[in-house]
Amino acid sequence: MILGFILDRWKSAWSAVLYAASNLFPAIEQWRVRKAKKYRQLGIDAYHAKDLGLAVYYLKKAIDYAPEDAGFHTDVGQIYYEMGQFASAENHFRRALRYDYSNLRALKGLGHTLQVLYRFSEAISVYSRYLELNPKDADVYFNLGLAMSDSGDAAGALKSYAGAAELAPDNPHILVVWAEALYLAGKIDQALANLRRALALNPRDSELYRRIGLVLEANGDIDEASNSYMDAIRLDGRNPRAHLDFSSLLDKNGRHREAVSHATEAMTLFEQAGNKIGIAAAFWNLGWFYYHLHEFDRSAEASKNAIAINPKLIGAQFNLGLALLYLGREQEAIEEYKTGAEGISSASDLKYWAIDDLQEALETSSPPPGGEKVLSILRDKYERLKEVRKTAGAAYARS
Repeated sequence: MILGFILDRWKSAWSAVLYAASNLFPAIEQWRVRKAKKYRQLGIDAYHAKDLGLAVYYLKKAIDYAPEDAGFHTDVGQIYYEMGQFASAENHFRRALRYDYSNLRALKGLGHTLQVLYRFSEAISVYSRYLELNPKDADVYFNLGLAMSDSGDAAGALKSYAGAAELAPDNPHILVVWAEALYLAGKIDQALANLRRALALNPRDSELYRRIGLVLEANGDIDEASNSYMDAIRLDGRNPRAHLDFSSLLDKNGRHREAVSHATEAMTLFEQAGNKIGIAAAFWNLGWFYYHLHEFDRSAEASKNAIAINPKLIGAQFNLGLALLYLGREQEAIEEYKTGAEGISSASDLKYWAIDDLQEALETSSPPPGGEKVLSILRDKYERLKEVRKTAGAAYARS
């Protein structure tokens, strides 16, 4: 390490001396420029040959001869970025900007790098500076939107996505991400309009039909949503998310057996793709669908499988508890409900995921044995969570 430090310092000093001498002697200046261009070309050739390590080596040799050339530093920064060496990429992009504050490639590269490093506020600042110099770059508007979204600025993200879409109206990816942001902001009609615009650009995209189905379902347009899911499956029968989302809609409409069929198909496709999160989601759905079919053994088994793959699926934990109650396994059910409740810190979440479903079951003609006991435990937890919220609110008001 000490030897490397000494060599780096020696190379830096040599570059500085060479650069200073070239200002005094034109011949040295011409020679220095030729050497820098030669090594840069070797670096570019290595890059096109996909030898990124060699490309960095040659480009750094070019920097030795032209240490204040912002373009060379930007080239190295870009390659380091592609190699996943983001700290080195950031270093070279910043060095480029030290020599050329308005270097657009370096600004854009630095913004991307900071975004990958989850330093969103810095990325936003860099992207904003870039757009002051070049307000016609849809890609930067789009990435600015992503950074703003990740930093919690939903309104800013929407504005940036709109700017990106205005500059690149034929880019369906921008329209889809913008639609997602609009959907989360509760602007359902605008989200749907963007998705339909994207679909007009790519009418055979199964995923777009699926996303349109989700928005239509959220808007209460159940028949249209069902048709959109079916179109997604018709275009690509191997789209697991389309099968899974359609299964949920079928279950809500009381078509539980069809729901099982599509959820099972989704699980098979997720398994083939090695998607564990998808497999867990499919098992979770199956647990709920079998519960509605009063096939409680299958419901419990599916819910157990979902939890084994993804322990964070608290909803599946409560589904399991409910199925176990109907199977007469009260103590096991209580343990599942307690475990699920431990992972919830919001009274409203506990009501939504556990209390409401159990209350509904108790109001049927065949209430689950032991259900009242479990409901009492859940209500105690619910009241404690409400009290914590009130106490925290009072403390905030006094501060």
